[in-house]
Amino acid sequence: MATITETAGAPGMTMEAPPTPLTPVQHREHPQLDEAQFAALVRARWTVSLILTAVMLAIYFGFIMVLAFRRDLLQVAAGGGMTLGIPVGFGIIITASALTGVYVWWANRRYDGAVRRIIATMHTGQTMKGARHG
Repeated sequence: MATITETAGAPGMTMEAPPTPLTPVQHREHPQLDEAQFAALVRARWTVSLILTAVMLAIYFGFIMVLAFRRDLLQVAAGGGMTLGIPVGFGIIITASALTGVYVWWANRRYDGAVRRIIATMHTGQTMKGARHG
């Protein structure tokens, strides 16, 4: 630990030993994780994430394919000097937000509760049979 001291009116630096010696980290017993519950939770999260990702990618790349190969479909006048491509593009943005909302709804309703149950079982050392994970 370094401290600043004044010697003869000029600031200087002195080194001091730590007040107590450092001791190795003591190992303590960690609660046990119910691997089956945890694996089911991870599987459920991946399933939901991949489904929502696939839906968004299909929509987005579908839009890109229409732009690339059937641009005339998006050039149709939609009124007010606007083409159909603009509301379709906004629809894709709204869909992305809606899919994010679906994930948040699922996480709040299912995932967070499952995490709390797993943590509770780790602290009590018991397994909770029949807990819902999906």
